[in-house]
Amino acid sequence: MSKHMSERQSENKAANYWKAMESYNKAKGILLEKLKIEGTARIHLQLGHLQILMDDYSEAEKNLLSALSKDSTLIKAHDALSLIYVKREDYKNAISHLESAVKFDPSDLDLRSRLALAYLKARIVDKAEDNFKKILKITPFHVDSQIGLGEVYAYMGDLGEGEMYERAAEHFTLAISYTMSENGSRRLNKTELASVFYLRGFSNIRYFETVGASFQTQTKEKIFQAASVDFRNCLENDPEHNRAKIALKKLKTDRLNIHLIKRSISIFVAILSGLIFLTAQAGYFFSFPQPLKIEYYSLLTFGSTAFAILSIYLPWIFRLNPEDMELKRSSFVREGRIGLYSERSF
Repeated sequence: MSKHMSERQSENKAANYWKAMESYNKAKGILLEKLKIEGTARIHLQLGHLQILMDDYSEAEKNLLSALSKDSTLIKAHDALSLIYVKREDYKNAISHLESAVKFDPSDLDLRSRLALAYLKARIVDKAEDNFKKILKITPFHVDSQIGLGEVYAYMGDLGEGEMYERAAEHFTLAISYTMSENGSRRLNKTELASVFYLRGFSNIRYFETVGASFQTQTKEKIFQAASVDFRNCLENDPEHNRAKIALKKLKTDRLNIHLIKRSISIFVAILSGLIFLTAQAGYFFSFPQPLKIEYYSLLTFGSTAFAILSIYLPWIFRLNPEDMELKRSSFVREGRIGLYSERSF
């Protein structure tokens, strides 16, 4: 049955693709005809937008540049070109066009947020942080800027400033809260929301790994439980989010392995202590397997008793170890931008 459903889904996808291509070619034909007649910046802009939707970035770039050659104040053309350059990782040109767009309309917070994001992608971190902060000073409810500033701080954490992960998690929390409220600048779609949950969970894990040595056991447990909830929420919103699956599995496996190791060590110490104690008694009182002097008897009896008592308290002693639940860096790879550009409308 699942095989038939999969085949049907594939057929539906193929049918939708060809319908989309048919609509695209029809719209493209209409615009090309208009372009022959009018040749205005507006037609070039519309054609460029259409080509971006169909991932035809080379042709879109040509039309958008043609639009700007006729009217350099076209904000949407600058904005759309920045999208193309970000996808190519040409952040210098992306920043240049976004700066032009912001110059023509400094009141557009979405544009300013995309400019800050481009700075971050270009690793101009101070400018990214400054621009996100300026937007949030105008309104703390700008969801994309809360996420962006969180990403800035997470990147600072990656560079060695471990305490910045905590600040990153705080901004991801605000973004999640605001996107679900009436005051938020926009509602994230499920895929975006899943990514924010993942980023918050990851930031909390990394915060613990880098600066959590002094945390109490109760605090450690809360951090790991909260991260587990974030990864599960991520998967609820995006079941195909593989990194969240790996994260949950890693958390569960590490903690289970640690528990088994602790338990095994405690049992081993208890058994060894018991054997030493019995051997000492047999040697001293029954000369078996050989006679044992009083000084050795005292040492072995006292030592084995002490280790037996220690085995009882070992699980508690292990709990004081700050590295118990540390997750390896390789298990968590921070995701890139969650999709300001992929979800934009023109």
